[in-house]
This record gives sequence, structure tokens and C-alpha cells, in this order.
Amino acid sequence: MVASKDTFLISPSPDWASQALEFSVARIRENLTNLESFPERTEDGHWLCVEKTGWWVGGHWVGLIWLAFAHTQDPALENAARTWAAYLAPRQFDTTTHDLGFLFELSHILGYELTGDEYYLTNGRAMYRQMIREKDVNSMRNCYWLAPTLLYYLDRYGLQERTR
Repeated sequence: MVASKDTFLISPSPDWASQALEFSVARIRENLTNLESFPERTEDGHWLCVEKTGWWVGGHWVGLIWLAFAHTQDPALENAARTWAAYLAPRQFDTTTHDLGFLFELSHILGYELTGDEYYLTNGRAMYRQMIREKDVNSMRNCYWLAPTLLYYLDRYGLQERTR
């Protein structure tokens, strides 16, 4: 579907937020049927996608699916979020990017928050440890804005120990 300005019009009713949420969930469902790799951006109304490792945007897509699941409690959306999150899991030890927070906070930490599945917490912890260990500042390049989130999760999930 090619998006037009009319696609995004929401009637000015008191229920506009619910309408927007339902529109978003419907769009996520539609994209799940059409996408084979992580969406990065659109050009001329069509998705340009990146490899199944998610580049830096993969966590955002998985996070949207998790949020749609949180709203609907639809097991199909939970299964889709789990499938897409699994593509990112190997990157928890990635030393080539400063985007680990983008990748794992929305895909694995949010997955844990919504499901209680320790698999996601284990991967999220590994990612945070990797960010702490990284000596060349590559993973912490965006630390000025990531620091509060990092500290919150380190405290919340018991990662107070120092990592060498």
C-alpha cells in the first residue's frame, strides 16, 4: 500500500487516541505479512529494509510488535515479536556498534517486561555488560543520553557488579 496524506487522517473525535492506536496495530499486522527483513525507512511509500541482523533499527521494529502485543494480548503478535527478537539475539556481544541499546532495550528488555521470559533478560544483561566492557567507547558513544536508561536497568536487573 502506498501511503497518502488521507491514510493518516484521524477524525477529530474524543476517541482519537484509540483510533490512532488501532490504526498503528493494523499497520503493524500488515507489515508483518509483507516484511522479510527489518524495515529501516520508506521511499516513495515503500519500505527499504536492512539485513536480518537489524542494523541499528531492528530493535525499534521488534519494540513496535511488543507494544502491539501489550495492547491486544494477541498470541500471534507475541509469537511475531519473539521471532523477530531472535534475529537480534546474536548481536548481544557485538563490538562493532554503538546501537546496542536501540537493539536490545526495545526487543529484549521490553520482551522481558511483557512476558517475564528470562531468555530476554539474560540477553539484555549480556548486552549491558558488553556496553560496560567496551574499552574503545564504541558502544557508549551515545552515553550522554543513554546513561540514565543504562543506570536504571543496571539497578533494576541486578547488574551493580563492576565488569572488567
